[in-house]
Amino acid sequence: MLGDVNVDGKVDITDISVLSVALVDKKTLEEKSKKNADVDRDGEAGLTDLSTIKQYVSKVITSFN
Repeated sequence: MLGDVNVDGKVDITDISVLSVALVDKKTLEEKSKKNADVDRDGEAGLTDLSTIKQYVSKVITSFN
């Protein structure tokens, strides 16, 4: 599921935290987490993805298109 970085079946603040820590600490996400975090589908889990997931969780957007 796109946005579900911690692979628990939902997209919430925890996913934002996991991705934030991975980006700040330059840690590699597991393959499934990386795929879920890549909401803009550019092949990388990055700051744009983090921003988009934040928008989704705060209901600014309703889907990852």
